[in-house]
Amino acid sequence: MPLLKYEQIADDLRTRIANGEFGPGELLPSGRDLAEQWSVSRATVVKAYDVLRADGLVVARQGAGSSRRRSRVLRADAELAQAASRAARRTGDWGCLTESSRPRT
Repeated sequence: MPLLKYEQIADDLRTRIANGEFGPGELLPSGRDLAEQWSVSRATVVKAYDVLRADGLVVARQGAGSSRRRSRVLRADAELAQAASRAARRTGDWGCLTESSRPRT
């Protein structure tokens, strides 16, 4: 099953974080920039950032944008988080994720 656009954006950002393109605490691209780059609405980018926040990779501050968490993220951790998040979204079973990484309902 092909990934939805927001999942593709989240995966791309997750990979870029794991590869060290964004250092701890460093701002990620703005929603406008990503929306233009991916030819999607800002709402799609917001959903991608929501996934990354749920995975514990980024934090967001209103008016300041989204930034990478200050804690170190290893490539294997990012890949594991990506797989777990995908599985949880597909099945609706969030038991494989920690309490802090589950989306708010």
